[in-house]
Amino acid sequence: GGFDRRGAMMFRVSRTMSRVLLLVAMLACGAVQSVEAGKDLYKVLNIDRGADDRTVKKMYRKLALEHHPDKGGDVDKFAEISQAYDVLSDPEKRKIYDDYGEDGVRQAEAGQDPRANPFGGMGGGFPGGFPGGGGGGRRRPRQQQQQEQEQPKDNLYGKDSTVTNLRQNKFPGTDAKHVWLVEFYAPWCGHCRQLKPTWERLAVELKGFVKVGAVNCEKEKGICGMESVGSYPTIKVKKGGVSTAYDGERDLASLKQWALDQLPASIANLRKPESLQKFLTDDCVNARYAKDGACVVLFSDQVETPAWLKVASYTAKGKIAFAEAPPPHQAPPA
Repeated sequence: GGFDRRGAMMFRVSRTMSRVLLLVAMLACGAVQSVEAGKDLYKVLNIDRGADDRTVKKMYRKLALEHHPDKGGDVDKFAEISQAYDVLSDPEKRKIYDDYGEDGVRQAEAGQDPRANPFGGMGGGFPGGFPGGGGGGRRRPRQQQQQEQEQPKDNLYGKDSTVTNLRQNKFPGTDAKHVWLVEFYAPWCGHCRQLKPTWERLAVELKGFVKVGAVNCEKEKGICGMESVGSYPTIKVKKGGVSTAYDGERDLASLKQWALDQLPASIANLRKPESLQKFLTDDCVNARYAKDGACVVLFSDQVETPAWLKVASYTAKGKIAFAEAPPPHQAPPA
């Protein structure tokens, strides 16, 4: 009886070990298959994994020139090249990518710890990875599929939002009549979700002066590629087809002030006394500048043009002529 019990126990242990070995084999097989299925950002730029910064930049410029949409290139291909360059040109992002793959980079941008997912890249989970692995974006296909399904891709801003959702055929170009303040975001980005209430409030306060829009980079990869968006959220002003990036604080007051400062003001600068006389006898009565026959002159001790004057001149452009008389240049001390 004792022998039968020991035999049965040994059989169960053996069967359990077989299952463990089978599981490890399946994991290894899945990982090796993922080497072929995963996208390799190094291959996108046609460079080796040990390439230095100079080589990364050189190949990016070469490929970007070849595939730029303005040169007849494919929008998606250009976006892929821009994404690869954004990651591999940043030492911190490149290290995360090498260890945890693209999902690791996304998690880091979303404020999450990429180490929480040990199978995120070939460099994680098992020391040295499985044979044949080399890091960077190589995940098990099934896991990658599940993660992509879990990541939200819907627009943060609904149809009733004060913010305009911009897409490929509705993105301000060189012929845009308005100044646009644009947020480039990803729906899964934590910082982007935190910015949402501020961005919608900003759209209300800038109404009539600056258009406020947003681009979902999960859906509009081509636009984000052309704008060289490398992190989320990225904020830019679009004025006459020219993009200017914002790198200040993301509070309402700072964003509003910066946006108003970007308005193309039409203000004459009266540095000399004779300039004032010329302005009053010329611009003030010229229908091109003052259709309503009125003009405004600001005498100020400030060097910078105040935002309210820019807003006023932009709003009344062609109807009222505006000018400012800055403080006179002081002679240097003897």
